[in-house]
Amino acid sequence: MSAVSTDDTVSRGALSHPRRGAALPDRHAGRMAGRAAIADGSLRSQLRVLAVLRGVAALVQLAAICTMAFVWNVELPLAQLFATFGALVVLEAALVYRLRQPHPVTQREFFVHLLCDIAWLSIALYWMGGSRHNPFVDLYIVYVGIAALVLNWRYAGVALAAALAAYALLQVYYVELQLGSLRAHGTDFESIAHTTEFVLLGAIVAYFGYRVSTVGRRHLKIAADAKERDVRKESALNLASLAAGAAHEMSTPLTTMAVLVGEMRRGGISSDEQRANLDAIWNAIQACKRSLGDMVVAVGADQLPEDQPQRAVDFVKELIDRFKLMRPGVPVSLTAQCDEGAALRTGATLRQSVLSLIVNAADVSPASVGVVLRCGDDSLQIDILDRGPGIPPEVRQRLGAQPFTTKAGSGCGLGIFLANLNLARVGGRLEFLERDGGGTCARITLPIDER
Repeated sequence: MSAVSTDDTVSRGALSHPRRGAALPDRHAGRMAGRAAIADGSLRSQLRVLAVLRGVAALVQLAAICTMAFVWNVELPLAQLFATFGALVVLEAALVYRLRQPHPVTQREFFVHLLCDIAWLSIALYWMGGSRHNPFVDLYIVYVGIAALVLNWRYAGVALAAALAAYALLQVYYVELQLGSLRAHGTDFESIAHTTEFVLLGAIVAYFGYRVSTVGRRHLKIAADAKERDVRKESALNLASLAAGAAHEMSTPLTTMAVLVGEMRRGGISSDEQRANLDAIWNAIQACKRSLGDMVVAVGADQLPEDQPQRAVDFVKELIDRFKLMRPGVPVSLTAQCDEGAALRTGATLRQSVLSLIVNAADVSPASVGVVLRCGDDSLQIDILDRGPGIPPEVRQRLGAQPFTTKAGSGCGLGIFLANLNLARVGGRLEFLERDGGGTCARITLPIDER
């Protein structure tokens, strides 16, 4: 454990463990919407394939009924079979109408359509020999395969159970085909039926497999393009945030330089004071150069470098050293209650965000600023403490949600807004708590890097 100096903190709120991702609804909302659109497009495409298969099934049934009844003179329950055929036509018309509607296709809806097809096939097989004597019973395999390829495992399991149950029932309950007239004329009905079933099944599997493969490749490309757009958008947001943060970061040293230069222009200061002013101006210039350097590196790259793991204690000490260049007259105490090996993923925007909050604390409490680092199992907290006038509860609720300042006559509130935005993008969060004895605690919660 490391401890440098000591300081108090807020009276409540020991290290909390936020839910990872809980602070990122806005970040993921766009991605979730994109994935939902891709999923809907895929299901809609597969539903079109199901409509084609249903249409083929209707034509095949009609051809089989007409051939057996009017060519081979087989006695069939024509009224029942044509009613079954009519029901399939109605189902097909309803599906075509549904595909013209804009609302999304869900897995449940696709599953219902699939069950309708399994039910239709079962009724048709019942009137035409059942699963014992009708080779078209193998079409159940097609529907189970469609469910396995398109739907989740629960729906696929139910489709398999329905097909098995229908197959078992059709072993017992069915209307026997009267094929005596065919055998009398030497027609091998079983051979013809098996050949037709094999050709039909092969064509269906080939067509559906091709369609699934095509749709899958198309939507993989859509997903890849969407991911690339997300990366570019994230990079642009990072650069914009870094630019705005750099401007906000440089405002403090520029203000310091303006004050000191004004004193020197008015004159009446000793040589020692003038030398001290020049040293402070030099430090302010170095701070501005550092901020500009970060901007040059970022703008010169295609995107911001990937965040790198860094020991939490080193990260906080680095920021305090950087702050001392900007505000050399403000004392900062650090308390580190953290394992030496605890690390987090850091980057330019995260550094700017934490540094901005330390600067804000110094603005309202130039005589005392404290930083407390605590580490838990999967998250860490950085408390930035001041002894300023505090923040009213109604104002604390607004901080970070939009640019808003508590500094009368100065500031635009951009620093806290950007800090909250950047912390949320890396899975962290920012909250402001009342401090015992007066002042405010700006609490930053970040996930620990486990890689």
